[in-house]
Amino acid sequence: MFSRQAHRKSRKGCLPCKRRHVKCGEEHPHCQNCIDYDLQCEYRAAPPSVFSRSSLSPSSTQRFPTLESSYPQPLLLGLTSATESSQTSPCNAGKLNIADLELLHHFSTVTYITMSNVADEQNTWQSTMVRIGFKYPFLLHGLLAFSALHLGYLNPVQSLSYLLTASSHQDRAISQFREIFTSVSPSNFDPILAFSCLLPLHSLANTTTSRLRKHISDQETLSSFLGSVRLLRGVNNFVPYRWQIPSSSCMICLAQVALRNLPEALTYPGIEALDRLQDMCSSLLNTSSGGAPAPHIFMDAIALLRKTFARLATKTAFEQFTVGIILLWMYDLSEEFISLLSSSNAMGLTILAHYATLLYRQNHVWWIEGLGSTLIGAISAILGEEWADILAWPKKVANIT
Repeated sequence: MFSRQAHRKSRKGCLPCKRRHVKCGEEHPHCQNCIDYDLQCEYRAAPPSVFSRSSLSPSSTQRFPTLESSYPQPLLLGLTSATESSQTSPCNAGKLNIADLELLHHFSTVTYITMSNVADEQNTWQSTMVRIGFKYPFLLHGLLAFSALHLGYLNPVQSLSYLLTASSHQDRAISQFREIFTSVSPSNFDPILAFSCLLPLHSLANTTTSRLRKHISDQETLSSFLGSVRLLRGVNNFVPYRWQIPSSSCMICLAQVALRNLPEALTYPGIEALDRLQDMCSSLLNTSSGGAPAPHIFMDAIALLRKTFARLATKTAFEQFTVGIILLWMYDLSEEFISLLSSSNAMGLTILAHYATLLYRQNHVWWIEGLGSTLIGAISAILGEEWADILAWPKKVANIT
């Protein structure tokens, strides 16, 4: 008869194992049980030296502890993932979120450069925006969302995962933004304006990344683009005309393109095409029957487009403000013209096709890559052969046959 083997008690086990009444392997600095169950391993007595034999036992080297369990709880950042539930357990409350840190690092080292070609604006996005975001989480979520879209653009294989992450962060950002937007004050003016500027860029980037994954058709891209235009113009609801920003605001540099009296070239690429566009617009409006849109709606849009082309042909625009000047056209359009675009008005879409050539020429900017040619192609398909002649120049610029 075999005698019963005595049970070896764990007299120096960790506190979590003692509370759970399980045998502790006594590995240091974290026992295998706590590693397996993702618990905060604590010992009553000071652990042995990291150079002691027990710390190098086979059982302790079977699996490396996770980064979250490698450091004492007080040293961890309390960041919560956009995909995690708001109801976190005490054991998970202090974990680092590596995915969010990756997004923040990517934004502050790579993405910020793509926000503008103006050095002051780039510096604002890189440091000022992030610093403000730590105080106002809705802005930080917005920056993380934009960074996720950029990573999805750079990593096509993982683009779907990054798109979902971006959507999650953006949903949180918008939800929190709506709450604070109802009570604008000097103290929260900067983060609200910053997020208002970020919204249309996110919308454009989301359209671009979705289109690159072939999720949406050209017509859907056009509709999504018009949604971005409405978001851009939504800043009007927050900032009075021509960016009346307090002098104490650190966002002033973002408004320089609107505040400065930029020079305009006397001649520029596309001037003949815009002349033909204006002549055609005049001819059509003169022969239109009653109920047609007021002529000035289209003429004003063409005049703004001429100014945009002329500004972009100057040395000042070449050195800076390039993308800002292009976006400013959408900001300055009348509400009547935007409504006509939304209802697929032929003349309005033709003007938009000429504007899209400017987007095409900025194809190196990832968040509008391919939008110019896509818009021109979609408009050409919608209007058909009747408008083929006037759309010949935009199609030629975008290499569309």
